[in-house]
Amino acid sequence: MPERKKIIFVITKSNFGGAQRCVYDLATALPRERFDVAVAFGHADNGQAGRLSRLLIEKNIRTHVVPDLVRDIHLGADWRAFKNLVGLFKTERPDVVHAHSSKAGGLGVLAARLSGVPRIIFTIHGLPSDENRGMIARAAIAFFTWATVILSHRTIAISHDIFERVRKYPLCFRRVTLIYNGIGPIEYKTPADARKELRSIDPTLPEDGFVGTVAELHPNKDLVTLIDAIALLPDTHCAIIGDGELKEQLHTYATEKNVAKRVHFLGFIPDAAQYLRAFDAFVLTSIKEGLPYVLLEAGSANVPVVASDIPGVREIVLNNFTGLLVPPHARADVAAALTRLKTESALVHSLTNEMATRVQKTFSLRTMLEKTQALYE
Repeated sequence: MPERKKIIFVITKSNFGGAQRCVYDLATALPRERFDVAVAFGHADNGQAGRLSRLLIEKNIRTHVVPDLVRDIHLGADWRAFKNLVGLFKTERPDVVHAHSSKAGGLGVLAARLSGVPRIIFTIHGLPSDENRGMIARAAIAFFTWATVILSHRTIAISHDIFERVRKYPLCFRRVTLIYNGIGPIEYKTPADARKELRSIDPTLPEDGFVGTVAELHPNKDLVTLIDAIALLPDTHCAIIGDGELKEQLHTYATEKNVAKRVHFLGFIPDAAQYLRAFDAFVLTSIKEGLPYVLLEAGSANVPVVASDIPGVREIVLNNFTGLLVPPHARADVAAALTRLKTESALVHSLTNEMATRVQKTFSLRTMLEKTQALYE
């Protein structure tokens, strides 16, 4: 029997966002008889081992905590994290290092190069230079992203937008591969059961239906626009599943907009995808995304989607065909789209059928796994 190929995944934080979901899916789906898998990561936002760590341990995947691996730039912590990764790679001697996210990408790829790792893969889940920063900071981040691509043997872009933009970096045209995120089968609860369980968390949720979203309470998700849209729809309730840094501010804002009784913050719920059929419509008002898993899950659940017309999202949602796209920050457009879904049943039927078909054909976990595994070989 041939010796198993050793792979170490590296990611910045051990919470459970889209990048962590990708790492988890790859690490647990690779055939054990061919691959020896481990995952290295920093702590979650609360300074403790996050959900990714717990899920990997449940699946008997080896984990390595790098305490100084944090999202923000901190020269002292970054140097310690880099030395930790070099030591890990020299001890483990992996055949492949697969780094995810910007900070883990930069430090992990450089550490892998200096440690003589034979195959280095970097996945870009979103370009951090797109975030709201000063011009000098954005230029510096773009440079470090370019350097990470150059030091990697292959870079994976999870959306066509990222793929095309990174290929235009100097010397990067042939270094980038497009591999979409993918999902496998999900056991969704029935609409009645899902609503019943969510109402056990918040009994003020209406029995006759509500719209909703699953999102980190983070500026990139622009949940203010969602709250503003609900304020324009006096008979509509909205459930928000998720937690994050803007929790208190969003609660306060909902009160100021006089919709606190109709915007229901349910907090973090494990395996939230199984509750998606509770929603009459799924809303994503983000201003920045890579390729959001939650839209794939909503589409697979046959829930109609309203989403921001931004890169990454528009590769999943084809306007008026698989869902409804609205401009970012456009509260009136969000409200109008939700009204259409409420009143046009034929449109809902068409959108959900086409979306479910598109997700199954284009965004499957099996395809993502096969294409990624080919890069390891």
